[in-house]
Amino acid sequence: MSRIRSVLAILLVSVVAAVAHAATSELVGKVYDPEGKPVAGAEVSAWNTAMPDRVYKGVSDKRGSFLITGLLYDAQSPMWMVSIKGDGWVPVSVKIVARDAQRTLYFSDDVKLSAVKPSTEIKMRGFAEIRMDFTLRLGDAAAEAAPIPTIPIPAAGGSPGVAPAEDAYAQAIEKVRAGDPEGSVELFKKAIEDKPDDWERRDLFAKVLLKLDRQGEATIQANKAAQLAPDKAGPLVTLTDIYLARGLAEKAADAIARAQQLEPDSDKVLERAASVAASAGKIDEAIALNEKVLASKPGNTEVLVALADLYNRNKQPKKAEEVLNKVVALDPASAHRTFYNLGVVIENRDDATESDHRKAIEAFRKAIDLKPNYAIAHRDLGFALLRTGDLMGASKELQKYVDLDPSAKDAAEIKATVKSLSSSK
Repeated sequence: MSRIRSVLAILLVSVVAAVAHAATSELVGKVYDPEGKPVAGAEVSAWNTAMPDRVYKGVSDKRGSFLITGLLYDAQSPMWMVSIKGDGWVPVSVKIVARDAQRTLYFSDDVKLSAVKPSTEIKMRGFAEIRMDFTLRLGDAAAEAAPIPTIPIPAAGGSPGVAPAEDAYAQAIEKVRAGDPEGSVELFKKAIEDKPDDWERRDLFAKVLLKLDRQGEATIQANKAAQLAPDKAGPLVTLTDIYLARGLAEKAADAIARAQQLEPDSDKVLERAASVAASAGKIDEAIALNEKVLASKPGNTEVLVALADLYNRNKQPKKAEEVLNKVVALDPASAHRTFYNLGVVIENRDDATESDHRKAIEAFRKAIDLKPNYAIAHRDLGFALLRTGDLMGASKELQKYVDLDPSAKDAAEIKATVKSLSSSK
């Protein structure tokens, strides 16, 4: 028995290294027309800005749903581009909601798209859950994206001239929408010099700086925005995101509390308050806040999944299952992802118990039942089984992962783990 425990301890170390090395994320969402009807056949592409030749793709089904799995997270290069195209369709906008492995919201935005700019940039985190809901309109994207001939504009006095320089703020926004937040920084600074008392400019600049991991500068701009607009909750929500990213839990709690005083019924404020409460271990409070959001938006699947995890943490498994069943009914195309991500969230808890490992195993098995070739779920199921001492079961699932995805970045490490497991029998 002592030998098995020793082998298990060694293997767990290698498992932790493998997980850290290949923390993959998923991109999920829906594609709609301006009337809210699903658009089928739209192609969504995602690629790491440091590896543009490796493109991950997904196509929307008849419900408008798409899913892209196995996005490899690299701490040294976390920025990704996401683009959409559809035959006879022109991109209009995309709503982005990104959560980390603990289901804490770390980015949310509504981005305008066009035939010329069908892409946007997002920041990836390990085991992130990124939801992107696109809106497309009928049209010829290729024709609209074609360059328009330059027409001289009469200057003062009737002589031909050029158009006046575009406002720096508008240029900064266009840079961000075009996937170049770094290029927007100097433009934002100029825009703020032009109108130093415009809180919206500072608030948006703070969000951009946070995306760029310039957290100190982001804090300064968000605080200034909050001072300029003491009656607005927006800058305080931005401050909350910044403080969470910096690990300043008490300051995050203070910022969101002030936002709640200003806009107690705002869904965005309530969701962020729930994330802050959950991060602080205030499970009952986080549950109550999420339930309040669902009272006005019962179909919010992001909140439902977060609520399911909270019920699990609060030792209410039946309620958690009921909530997950609602998620599956609302978004059946992504049901396997729902269960997989729940398993990841449970396994990533610092204080995970044997009971938690069993719950995670159950979640991974449900994901695999719904999608048998879901490679990453087999891998993480293998890790969870390994933590419970089921060496044979772990070996089987890890081997299945390698069989399904032999070119995976962590395939060599997993094969070595399987070999070690086999020799310990």
